[in-house]
Amino acid sequence: MRFDWYAATVRDDPDTVLGTLSRGLRAEVGPGLAMHGYTSGFDLKSDGSVVARMLSGGRNGAPHVWASGDDTEALVSVVRGTWPYLHRVSRMDAAEDFDGGGTWSRLYALTVALADEHGLSIDQAGDWHRGVAGRTFYVGGRKSAVRARLYEKGKQLRGLALDGGADISSDLVRLEVQVRPEGWGRDRAAVGAPEEAFGYADWTRELGRQVLGLDIDRVHIRERRESDDERAIKWLVRQYGEHLERLAERRGGWAAMGEELRRVKAVQDLRRGVA
Repeated sequence: MRFDWYAATVRDDPDTVLGTLSRGLRAEVGPGLAMHGYTSGFDLKSDGSVVARMLSGGRNGAPHVWASGDDTEALVSVVRGTWPYLHRVSRMDAAEDFDGGGTWSRLYALTVALADEHGLSIDQAGDWHRGVAGRTFYVGGRKSAVRARLYEKGKQLRGLALDGGADISSDLVRLEVQVRPEGWGRDRAAVGAPEEAFGYADWTRELGRQVLGLDIDRVHIRERRESDDERAIKWLVRQYGEHLERLAERRGGWAAMGEELRRVKAVQDLRRGVA
């Protein structure tokens, strides 16, 4: 499973974010469309194609970045690698592909039955009449915090291929779960695996169990607020965990290591006071 859409605000200055993305994605920065109350927009292009976008300025504060499709994983790698606890996810889509004869019929039957069981809104788009260009089935409303899409990806790709896509399976089907976390749930999403997207509603947990055999913990759209101290400790462990462990071994335990850190902190405070 992988992310197929990832959008986040990054708590860093816009120039640093844009430069880091440009280097990490090996992309050139060009002008983009400003929207959603931001005053500046930027497109990051590689080989002539937009691989990510960024918005900054205006009333919204922190820069907002996003990518979709095959470009998503690269953006996730850069953002999580550079700002693991300094970005908040406003939307993430997790996708899994299936193939083989009868795939659409099997997954559609499971998905529509689950929608009916839970009384969920449904919608559809695409070529349901001729079945050539591909069909899409939606569970959950457009404005819902959690929504699922099932669509015939193979037929879609065939229609886009200049050579007709003879080497693309027409039975290829993609299942996606789209999540828009709220509040401090956005911090939780910033460190979660793609599979966790199936945990943001009871019905998507059941969908993941039936279709993918997943046993995902329930994740609430609105998570409790994580303190600045908790985030700082996580960042410290992520960055220096191995160093701290070696220091604890040399000093005779974690308590002694903590005392060593206290001593270093006291010396630094004294020096700053003298300065």
